[in-house]
Amino acid sequence: MRLALIALLSVCVLTCACRREADTATPAATPSADQPAAKRIEADVRQLADDRMEGRETGTRGYQMASAYVAKRYEQIGLQPAGDGGSWFQRVPLLQAVREEGGARLAVIRAGKRSELRFREQYLPAANYNAAAHAVEAPAVFVGQGVHAPELQHDDFKGLDVRGRIAVLFSGAPARFDNDRRAFYSSSREKLRALVARGAVGVVFVNTKCLPSGLQCLPSEFNCGRPTLAPGGKSTLVSAPSAMRFKVSATK
Repeated sequence: MRLALIALLSVCVLTCACRREADTATPAATPSADQPAAKRIEADVRQLADDRMEGRETGTRGYQMASAYVAKRYEQIGLQPAGDGGSWFQRVPLLQAVREEGGARLAVIRAGKRSELRFREQYLPAANYNAAAHAVEAPAVFVGQGVHAPELQHDDFKGLDVRGRIAVLFSGAPARFDNDRRAFYSSSREKLRALVARGAVGVVFVNTKCLPSGLQCLPSEFNCGRPTLAPGGKSTLVSAPSAMRFKVSATK
């Protein structure tokens, strides 16, 4: 459990500090770059995006620097503090999950042969915020991109039974979808929701890089923080997973 000091108001408040004029029938003109408001916004953005802030990850030195800057700006624009002890900050408990190499395993079992994948090089377990350790072994089933979109006449789960199985799928959504629905169905949250509803007990996301021809997909560099199946351009995935099992264990 980590305790972090969180600025009470969003950083974006800095961009909205000026009092709005009452709405009129005539739209307000867009400020030019040489106007005071534009210069102030640019200065705030540059400060918070500066490399000295080190990414502003919660609880880090860069985050403390950024939050101190935000608090100072709040005071300068006349806001009143309402945090702990009359300060600008409120102590909030946060839960952090960390991938640990020790205890993490991903094995593919097929035709009696067991293949252990290498942590970080070939797979990464997803962060688990619900348990410090977890393990599952189950048959695998390949479900394409894991997309169920009846309004677009597309169902990757048609004819498949994923109950009690580990689903293996590619990221993304069909290219024929419009931008909005392609973004929606590419969401990991939506894919996981669909799999949970169908009784899957686990999921393996396979990172791929499609060649320009569109005829072949090769595993990528495995830098997206998701579990992967196999590295190198010679690896192949087959859509006949009934004889394949996965054994996964992880700790945090």
